[in-house]
Amino acid sequence: MTLQELRSQIDEVDNQIITLLEQRVQIAKQIGELKTKLKVEVYNPQREEEILKRLQSISSLSPAQIEMIYQSIFTLTKVLQEENQ
Repeated sequence: MTLQELRSQIDEVDNQIITLLEQRVQIAKQIGELKTKLKVEVYNPQREEEILKRLQSISSLSPAQIEMIYQSIFTLTKVLQEENQ
């Protein structure tokens, strides 16, 4: 396989990742709206830990790698949810 073919595969995967992240963000916004109505705190470290443990159990990435990726996602969604409050 050539470098260009591999890069094309990466581009396809990146497109899928962005689409899924956009879906996740939309759901997180809905959760933020619901939390506002319910007067529930946006930040839930227990939920974040549950997500990390679940993903670590199904991935070949190291726990540290998963945490590195998901800390950015968690930060983004917290900011979006706090905008609703």
